[in-house]
Amino acid sequence: MTTRILSLLLILCLLFALGGAALAADSAEEAARALYDLGLFRGVGDNADGTPNFDLNSTPNRAQALVMLVRLLGKEAEALAGKWETPFTDVPEWAAPYVGFAYKNGLTNGTGDTTFSSADPVNATQYITFVLRALGYESGKDFKWNAAWELSDEIGLTDGEYSENHNDINRGDVAIISNDALDSKYKGEDKTLLETLTESGAVKPQTGSITETDRGLIIEVTSQEELTAALNQKSPVKEIKLVKDFAVNAASYVEFGAEKLEYYRSTELTISRGVTITVASGGELGVAWYTYEGDEESWDINGPNAKLINDGTVVIEKGGKTDGEFTVNNGTIIVKDGAQAVCCIGNNGTVTVESGGYYRTSQGVAAVNLGTITIAKGAEMRSRFGSEIVNDITGKIILDGDFYCGCVRYKAVIPPEKEGEEPQEVIREDMWFSNMGSVSGSGKAFVYDSAAEDVARGNPPFLASDLNAMKGQLEGWLTGSGITVGIYEGILPQR
Repeated sequence: MTTRILSLLLILCLLFALGGAALAADSAEEAARALYDLGLFRGVGDNADGTPNFDLNSTPNRAQALVMLVRLLGKEAEALAGKWETPFTDVPEWAAPYVGFAYKNGLTNGTGDTTFSSADPVNATQYITFVLRALGYESGKDFKWNAAWELSDEIGLTDGEYSENHNDINRGDVAIISNDALDSKYKGEDKTLLETLTESGAVKPQTGSITETDRGLIIEVTSQEELTAALNQKSPVKEIKLVKDFAVNAASYVEFGAEKLEYYRSTELTISRGVTITVASGGELGVAWYTYEGDEESWDINGPNAKLINDGTVVIEKGGKTDGEFTVNNGTIIVKDGAQAVCCIGNNGTVTVESGGYYRTSQGVAAVNLGTITIAKGAEMRSRFGSEIVNDITGKIILDGDFYCGCVRYKAVIPPEKEGEEPQEVIREDMWFSNMGSVSGSGKAFVYDSAAEDVARGNPPFLASDLNAMKGQLEGWLTGSGITVGIYEGILPQR
């Protein structure tokens, strides 16, 4: 396979912009790596494989912690170039420029009139105090230096992990606090530390990359602007990788329009492990399978088969939705109040639908659950016409909300087996749910006629379903689950 990196000119033509906030790290290693990639954190050497050794389990002393802070603020060069005076007599020579810069700029007051206590282990409230001061907060006025976690919890820098009884930290904890500080706003301002670092040139704008292969482009994106550009190429796209956290507030999905069919017929849109994509109000994310109105008979085996694969986290907020479907969910999907999501064709991870959220199957494809789906009280799950929810043997559904299970009754014609025989017309009835795994909860399940609109219009081959018989079948699938089963009469409102 021939691979080359496309020119900078092509990348600039994609209108790639700043990739948004820092990585919302789930681990110290991820936080350290994110800061390292920005030039704001260093290791203590290299591992055998050449990667940086961050030494995340060791406890830094106060001098080392202040060096980390100055690097986080993008001020290391300024600190090393300056001549600083402090009253402290216990600062080693290598740390003097950093401590001097911090003292001059009000980031530290030391531990006494002439002491900084350089060799003492730093604790959580001390490092959080350094960071809060860097964000413009005053100790003794805005917060208590010996309980700095109270303010940091309030502004979202920390989340209750520190207290009087949990005040010890290591380099990994410092990395997490520092990484989260990038998304923190200065006191009384609407600007974050990361934005300030970017504007000052201390951090370069994070942009994605494009690689050309003989099977199409591989595009890494770090913002919605980059994603939009990636979805509007004029050449085949093999894969679009979402590699940084960002929010989607507009339509962002692979669409098989007549003009895009050749470019996106086999694209994989993947959300990388450790990445969180937020689908905000007005945002859409997914794969639109059925928008191409050309001659379907002309599609060969390499026809439209784009995939949307989630290996990270997707949070769908009120007014946001997934459009089309996720092909595979290996990570986490959270559907919040007022949000809508389409079932995964294959769920190997976790899907949580909070109260007020809505989760349904796509059209014409089975949704196989091998992971865990949780439908909270006040939330809704629905299986639609032609798209069955299959709770497989390892699947787990926790239903405390409502489940509307679609059914359909129709006339089918069986072709003759032998020449001279007449075709046979039979009546069939299908339910769009089956269960081989675990279902539990305190919610309610209803059967409804998912072809009721066609029945009402008198369109063959659909007939009014025998909902009583379907209710019995659903009760069989849910035996022992604790879920009550009922019948929904009429036509369910579209959502």
